[in-house]
Amino acid sequence: STPSTRSRSANRRLAARSAGTVELELTVDAQGNLKATRVVKGRPDLVQAAVRTVRNWDFQPASVDGKGVTAKMNVVLGFQFDGR
Repeated sequence: STPSTRSRSANRRLAARSAGTVELELTVDAQGNLKATRVVKGRPDLVQAAVRTVRNWDFQPASVDGKGVTAKMNVVLGFQFDGR
C-alpha cells in the first residue's frame, strides 16, 4: 500500500478510538456553581476530557418557589474525531 493509504487507515483507526460518549452526574449548588462530578458511564480514555469540558460551563441553579436550590443532573457528552 502507498503511504497515503496507510495514513488514511491509521486515521480511521484513531478516529474509532477517539469517538464515544461519557455520561456524567453533575451537582450544581444554589448559586450555580458546579460542586461535584461523578462518572455514570463512558469510555475511560474520554472521561478526563468530559470533566474538563463541564468545568468550563456556566450553570444556572435550579429553583423552587423562586429560590435557588442544589440539584443533580445527568449530561451525556459525545466525542468524535473528524480526522483533520
